[in-house]
Amino acid sequence: MQKIIQILILVTFFVSTSYAETMRELPISAIGFIGPGAKMDPPESAVASASAMGSKASIAFPVSNRSLVIDLGEERLVHQVNLYDDRRDNSGTSPLISKYGLELYTSHDGQHFVRYEQPFEITIEAGRQPGVFEEVRIGGLAIMARYIKLHAELPSKAYDFCNNNLQQMARVYQDPGLAATLVELQVDRYVEDRAAFSARIEMPGEDGSALWLEVLDSSGKKLARFAVPKDGAVRDQFDVSALKVGPQVLQWVLQSEKWGVLARKSRKIFKVNKIQTNPKLRVEAKAGQVVMLDQFEGTWGEADFVSGQGGIRKIRQGDAGDEPLQVTLPVKGWYAVSIGLIDESQAEVQLGSDAAKKVKLQVWRQYDKALGLGEALVGVANLNSNKLTIRPIGKAGCQIAFVRLLALSPQQIQLTKAARVPNQTGRVTINNDGFSMFYSGTNSKEQLFKMVDKYRGKRLYSYDYCLGSDATCTYDTKVGTVFGSHVEKFWRQGDRRAYEGIKKLIAEGNDPLRVVIDRCRSIGQPVHVSFRMNANYAPPNAKTMNGRQYWDNYDCRIVNSNKKYSYRLSYAYPQVREYRLAVIKEGLTYGPDGLNLDFLRHPPFVGFDQPLVDAFKEKYGLDAFKNPNDPRWLAMQVEVMTGFVSSVRQVLDEESKRQGRK
Repeated sequence: MQKIIQILILVTFFVSTSYAETMRELPISAIGFIGPGAKMDPPESAVASASAMGSKASIAFPVSNRSLVIDLGEERLVHQVNLYDDRRDNSGTSPLISKYGLELYTSHDGQHFVRYEQPFEITIEAGRQPGVFEEVRIGGLAIMARYIKLHAELPSKAYDFCNNNLQQMARVYQDPGLAATLVELQVDRYVEDRAAFSARIEMPGEDGSALWLEVLDSSGKKLARFAVPKDGAVRDQFDVSALKVGPQVLQWVLQSEKWGVLARKSRKIFKVNKIQTNPKLRVEAKAGQVVMLDQFEGTWGEADFVSGQGGIRKIRQGDAGDEPLQVTLPVKGWYAVSIGLIDESQAEVQLGSDAAKKVKLQVWRQYDKALGLGEALVGVANLNSNKLTIRPIGKAGCQIAFVRLLALSPQQIQLTKAARVPNQTGRVTINNDGFSMFYSGTNSKEQLFKMVDKYRGKRLYSYDYCLGSDATCTYDTKVGTVFGSHVEKFWRQGDRRAYEGIKKLIAEGNDPLRVVIDRCRSIGQPVHVSFRMNANYAPPNAKTMNGRQYWDNYDCRIVNSNKKYSYRLSYAYPQVREYRLAVIKEGLTYGPDGLNLDFLRHPPFVGFDQPLVDAFKEKYGLDAFKNPNDPRWLAMQVEVMTGFVSSVRQVLDEESKRQGRK
């Protein structure tokens, strides 16, 4: 990357008109950091932790491959980034940055970063602000992003400068003469074949005739392009008939012939088959069709609502104690019914003769808290001009924006009907971790009976009992480690109780796994053994919870993308797979009805492990660490687990033949 580095070493504060003073400072949501470390994830994928973002700790930079991450809160056009040092050390010289320079990376989501390849200039000066001893200006930029990452690959633990409050380390600027602002963008939330919008653009330093506004779909395909007039106001509509029915995210991108992308905003819409706003027109149900009602008769008052997505709409509002609003639903057929509520609105709603239910704003708030408009599902019903009764409740009363009716497909209707048939089969699984009751003091066969008997006569799909894995087993295992049998000093008193209880039961001839399975059989309850796929544990409970086989295979731990070891073993090693398959085989000899592979405990299952890295290098000639997102590398990792599950299936089939049942 081409860099121009200018170093100005001054003894006193340098006072002059700065380039930044001609610029507009942009707000920063938070500043975070990654590292430092001798080896780190590639800058393209390394992500600052949530705890690092917003930290006000004293931070050094650019020590040992550390990265700084600036979150602007939303996508913005950036022309300059300033870094500030409030520690008197290098007299305004920044020797490391002068020698190595900096790399810039940008991101829209904070997860995937792209290196900024355009030339830029780094200027280093003694600080001019009170309390600032050093200032590094990174100028000549044209970045459109939400996140900016500054990075330098340095082997040294030495650092250039330090700021006693990370949030004061950086400022971001924009040249008003080159920057536009989409100060207003209004789009209808529900659209049929064409979408109408209005936008107002503020562009103080640019001729409006040289600008245009593009609308893109979620894949980046251009839907429309509009010239921006000199007054900056654009009002138009465009074709959305090719979009799939359902939620869509569209982007409005402001561009200049001279400067490229200047501003960007996104809006969520909902593409529907049909919009019907007249409550007096009867509509026959067609799958996927949406009927929108926003005209209501009744005594509720009208009010204006300013949407967080732009635009003003009329709403109806009622206070607690007001007469209920009666809405005739002008449709015939199966529909899902929801109502649009504002802010803290709550209502009691009744659909036809169904029982009344309470609803409140809950569905859409997570997509944009500033929107203030959400939907609440009333129910699903076979309608025929039914009435919807809405009664305001609570201190805030109820503000309603619309009633939305979605026509169901034949498959959805079938599922709805099936869900209303009373349950005659077991749909619930009880998952027993095979340990907690021993931790609490269980140590007799009778207590295990009582544990199982509480589900006698219940319609359960299965009672799942955990075997354990490298985290040791709580039955009389011959291939694994009986819990606690390898431990001299226990982590917790409960762990010692568990060991003593399990040891007592086994000594009495009451193998806990045998007792549980036989008891389930006696009460007619299907029982499965459950195997935790990667239940390894980190300190402080590592020595207690991880059995001998774990420590025998300690070199088979997962390697992360930063080339550091995890504490979990990797399925990439044949000896790990063989041991875990042996535990599963042993559990099946107890005669359960099935096996639960518990992948929840605990991913990941493979990493950048030597057998896989070597195989990838041999097959494709590539370094996996430098190609972490290569589909072929991901496929190679997946094949390990697919192969293991296939081995488990083979073992189950063999056991089925031996026992004479599936």
